Amino acid sequence: MSEVKAKLDKYLDFWIEHNKEHANEFLKWSQKIEEENLVEVSEYLKKAAEQITQSSQYLIKAKEKLKGSF
Repeated sequence: MSEVKAKLDKYLDFWIEHNKEHANEFLKWSQKIEEENLVEVSEYLKKAAEQITQSSQYLIKAKEKLKGSF
């Protein structure tokens, strides 16, 4: 495995986990802010969580393809 591929493999793991943490935090704040009757703000946070989760799906696919190239 080349050094570049190995480094990217580690970055992909980090980015996937990091995105998961962000999505969870967005959802946590979405619930809190909804309790403050800021429903529209809450909805935007939920959408952000959805988008970052979708982004992670692309990172997972990239990791799968990268693994197949070793």
